[in-house]
Amino acid sequence: MQLANLNGKTDDVSRTQAKEATRVMNEMLYREEMMWLQRSRVSWLQEGDRNTKFFQQKAIWGSRKNKIRKLKASNGQWCDNPNQLAAMATDFFRALYTKDANVEPDHLVSMLDTRVTDEMNDDLCREFTDQEISDALFQIEPLKAPGPDGLPARFFQHNWGLLKEDIIAAVKRFFVDGAMSTEVNDTMIVLIPKIPHPESLSDFRPISLCNVLYKVVSKCLVNRLRPIL
Repeated sequence: MQLANLNGKTDDVSRTQAKEATRVMNEMLYREEMMWLQRSRVSWLQEGDRNTKFFQQKAIWGSRKNKIRKLKASNGQWCDNPNQLAAMATDFFRALYTKDANVEPDHLVSMLDTRVTDEMNDDLCREFTDQEISDALFQIEPLKAPGPDGLPARFFQHNWGLLKEDIIAAVKRFFVDGAMSTEVNDTMIVLIPKIPHPESLSDFRPISLCNVLYKVVSKCLVNRLRPIL
């Protein structure tokens, strides 16, 4: 409404205000489109046009498809109570990833030959440069599912000039003292169906949705290890 009123005026002040209102409106539309694009997990458009409604429909359809409404418990009974489903998932994956006290790895580890030379170790342990950290950030897919902070890599890449010093300092500090704040280390666990119509928790694969700063640290390590591997 404000933009429509301003467009009908011809004075310089109104024209300046109209340009600013147009800029603000375009920015809001772009942000909305990026949000729905990210939620829809779709990177293409059928007609090649920008279409927020298209992304919204894909996001809603995906959400309905992936919603876990009921699962079969270990006793064969179906369960559809959300609290019981949450407890089932927690118990199942805690048991799956708990260390077996009967397995002692020392014997197997002692049979492995040393493959990392002193030169390799020195190269792995050297301080990370600003360029390595920057490269790691820009190697992350811009609109991959974000972690608990809700920010995709695109946000950090687009605002790299503003955030560069803080991110580089945080990554370097981690590699010095090995400590990572709880907020950065927070991770969301998401269950991905292995088959079209999963019935039990064994039909799901858990994945971790990490915050971008955590991904940068991981990517730095991967880039160091890759040439040696």
